[in-house]
Amino acid sequence: MKDFYGEDGKHTIDLESIRDAAKSSVVILIIYKMDVTKLQDIKAAQKVVQDKVGIRGLNLLINNAGFAKLQGFPEVTEESFLIHFHTNTVGPFMVVQEFLPLLKKAADRSEGTKLSVSRSAVVNISAGNGSITTATFDFPVIHAAVGYRVSKAASNMAM
Repeated sequence: MKDFYGEDGKHTIDLESIRDAAKSSVVILIIYKMDVTKLQDIKAAQKVVQDKVGIRGLNLLINNAGFAKLQGFPEVTEESFLIHFHTNTVGPFMVVQEFLPLLKKAADRSEGTKLSVSRSAVVNISAGNGSITTATFDFPVIHAAVGYRVSKAASNMAM
């Protein structure tokens, strides 16, 4: 595997070093593109992962779904709200729900009780725009991506 680089060009991860550090473990990296608004896509992804990990279960699930349409308060529509909510909130929640048996399988195989990726974990990629704490007058709603902000805040509360 090659190194990955962020948008700023800085080194973000070296998968070979992770693999080398985990020689005593079985490391399976599965990157799967799906439409989280379609349950059949989620189920198909779960089947692919289940076939790869088998009885070991799944240690880490990274939810990176996202949709953003820049519409401020006066322009935002019901349709826009629903698309944002389905993609950014409901979809990732359904992914976790579908993968939960595989996550539990991995956690049950671990001897520890502390929270750890060696047991199982879910990482939901969020955004600062989904933070209720940082929603200030410095970024007025009239100029904001309202549907996106609301859906990411809901996702943060859901999981």
